[in-house]
Amino acid sequence: MTEPAVMVLDKVKVNGAAATVYLFTDRLVVRTEDDEQEICVGEIARVATKGTVRTGTVTVGLADGGLLAIRGLRLRDARLAHRTLVRLAGGRDH
Repeated sequence: MTEPAVMVLDKVKVNGAAATVYLFTDRLVVRTEDDEQEICVGEIARVATKGTVRTGTVTVGLADGGLLAIRGLRLRDARLAHRTLVRLAGGRDH
């Protein structure tokens, strides 16, 4: 049996593509129409703060240098997603 997601970000855009993001305690799952990408929380290098407060965008920096820009969130949801990602990633907030 799989664990329930800690948070689901539905009807968002990730790097420009329509997606749903599932946050689990050990991984993120980004599901688009064409693809599904699983990212271990250990791969999260940082979670940017600046855009979250002003624009409702959550930007996640990955250890391999990649970025996930999650857009289309209401400000309240963006702040909650930011806090949740920081907690899951072990406090790496920049």
